[in-house]
Amino acid sequence: MNDLVSELKETVEHEVEHILQTFFDDKYIPSKDYSNNYEYLTTDHEVAAYVKGLIARARHKKITLEQAMDEWFQENRLKFDNPEEEWPKVRRMWLDFANEMRIKNRVKKFE
Repeated sequence: MNDLVSELKETVEHEVEHILQTFFDDKYIPSKDYSNNYEYLTTDHEVAAYVKGLIARARHKKITLEQAMDEWFQENRLKFDNPEEEWPKVRRMWLDFANEMRIKNRVKKFE
């Protein structure tokens, strides 16, 4: 049940970020087409949404953001064309974004 609640919180936070991106000028990020999952996961609007969702998962489960990301990857590994090469790049990009937001005080501390 805890995993289900974490998944719901993560999904809600992710989708709220997309709503904010759509309706608020300071959050707006134009959408673009993508040809694969790696490209999709590294677009600006998805990086922001995934990170915010994973922060919600981490908080709910009382784990680190890195642990939440690694859990997410295990759940979604098959969506990658080359997981060993692509996941470290996606993970680094997501962590960099989280650290930028933490520094700018746009999200609360996530550890």
